[in-house]
Amino acid sequence: EDKGNMDNKEVQDKAREEYKHRHNGSQHGSERAQLHLDDYDKKQDKKPKEVKEKGVRRYYKARKDFQLEKEEIIERRKLFNGISQVRDVDKEVEILEIDKKTADDWITRSDKLIGLTGPYPLNADVPVSLVLSRGLITPNSLHYVRSHGTVPKIDVNEFKLEISGLVEKEISFTLADLKAFESINIPVTITCDGNRRKELNAIKHTRGFNFGPGATGCAFWKGVPLATLLKSIGIKKEANYVCFEGGDSLAKGPYGTSIALDVAIDPINDVLLAYEMNNEPLPPDHGYPLRLVIPGYVGGRQVKWLSKITLSEKESHNFYHWNDNKLFPPVVDHPEAQEAGWWYNPDYTLYQTNINSVICTPTNGSVLDLQGPEQFPVVFSGFAYSGGGRKIHRVEITLDDGATWEMCHITYPADAVRHRSKYWTWCHWDILIDTWKIVRSSGISVRAFDLSNNTQPHLPTWNLTGMMNNCWYTLKFKLNEGQAVHSKEHPCVEFIHPVMPGDIPGGWMLPAPIAPIKVHADAFIESKKYSMAEVRKHDKEDDVWFVYHGGVFNVTSYLREHPGGANSLKAVAGTDATSVFEQIHSSAVYESLKDFKIGTLTEHNEDHEIHIATAGTTVKVRTAENPARSILLNPEKWIQVKLIKIEEISG
Repeated sequence: EDKGNMDNKEVQDKAREEYKHRHNGSQHGSERAQLHLDDYDKKQDKKPKEVKEKGVRRYYKARKDFQLEKEEIIERRKLFNGISQVRDVDKEVEILEIDKKTADDWITRSDKLIGLTGPYPLNADVPVSLVLSRGLITPNSLHYVRSHGTVPKIDVNEFKLEISGLVEKEISFTLADLKAFESINIPVTITCDGNRRKELNAIKHTRGFNFGPGATGCAFWKGVPLATLLKSIGIKKEANYVCFEGGDSLAKGPYGTSIALDVAIDPINDVLLAYEMNNEPLPPDHGYPLRLVIPGYVGGRQVKWLSKITLSEKESHNFYHWNDNKLFPPVVDHPEAQEAGWWYNPDYTLYQTNINSVICTPTNGSVLDLQGPEQFPVVFSGFAYSGGGRKIHRVEITLDDGATWEMCHITYPADAVRHRSKYWTWCHWDILIDTWKIVRSSGISVRAFDLSNNTQPHLPTWNLTGMMNNCWYTLKFKLNEGQAVHSKEHPCVEFIHPVMPGDIPGGWMLPAPIAPIKVHADAFIESKKYSMAEVRKHDKEDDVWFVYHGGVFNVTSYLREHPGGANSLKAVAGTDATSVFEQIHSSAVYESLKDFKIGTLTEHNEDHEIHIATAGTTVKVRTAENPARSILLNPEKWIQVKLIKIEEISG
């Protein structure tokens, strides 16, 4: 607008200030802007006036392009920082059909959660593009869920938190007592140790189920600082650890763990006894009425339904403290871990979250039409986080497998920083990539750096528990020249993520082969055959049969001993549980079930076969009545369908 006066100092100063302002959305923007401007000034001083004017015009154009880029990001992302922006649709929860036959038949949930462990208990991932679209604070209904068994029904009027052990006085608190203490309300990202586990399961099956990249979320948690509470009752000098126990009822006792006392009593760590999530009482799936929140720590340390706190000289003796949330070297397999006592080595216990980053959009299977109007540019976006309060200060993408990198724009939630230097939340990142770069590349990878200069490895490292996978997250490009992709009949680029969560197919990582089940011939009861109709009759509380890899099992007498609790077996009673078990267990599960095998499923079962006379073929079709998610197919149910037509869709 001021072309006639481009070399005027006032105009250049104004340009400098505007450039800084427009980089304000990036954590590193102002520094980068200053370096750019200083370099620009030095170069301009060495040029004649006419060249200076041309350079300034180019500079103004670059500033204008950047502003359009930033506006487009904001428009397409619809960023918001506060919980007041949660959409009404995210509050639409109900008792789902899939839960009505389980012990969780009283809990309302969103049908957008992706169940990972069959009908029960709920362990749920969330589509990362959906979570990202809701902004920096995750709605309660879209926060990932990790539970080991039945969600306990706790009457808040009878609830008490017991504190005992090496304290000056043993005491119990009601929820009203706790609310009388001074509280804090802070945003904290909580991430499951098993986030991105399915990528490791694609290499070789681990002991865990298929979390995708969505086992994380950021919410405001309100409650009493643990340091304040412990200070009020006094701590004996012999105490070294704080042990926590939940109010859930599991086969091996309530879930519990411990942390070092030094961590618990340091106010800068913000360890919290939370009773609200995003300004609402905790949802049942997230620990109502009270839970532990340890910012910067893995989800496995953050006990839900908190009922007991014990100060002790030694770590917790809880079964789950020692037999979960571990990270072993890749050479350690299941037999080695058991025989050599790896589980009881405290050096492999997980506490702080490691650094990680994920690409959320474009989504898996989305298509860029190279002749369409959307081809310039493409927004890539995602999130990144680290543990221990370490700020993510840099997120980079590469289109050439690490040879060169481009920096992304970073956005943190409002009020993210605590105690001047602690960042307990994730950040979101964005970058626009020109189409020509995408066409020339085979994929895009992202990595992050925190203030300790921790970053992510290029390749994944398999481990027995499938935890802490934080390799570069790579989205691949599939160029389809002149082919039809998603009904587009001209050149396209399809975006493909590594995996999809749970048993959802898709992704460029091929599933690892399932190890064959090794069974001795004398372990089979070949003389007895059962139809699926007969198996379905045994779906009662005290009569539990199911099918697993063609075998029929009666596990009624095993209900009390099952490590995952009786309810998880009751949930699959009368069904073919093969796919459910394969989501949760390795093939070693057969060893614990073989003694309960009573026969095999009949090979020709008219109850669930469909005869298609025209093709002369017998086809087995599986389906489910699951109106909550409007999904037809389900591995546990069978239905007859009529073949209408066969259409050839590829040559």
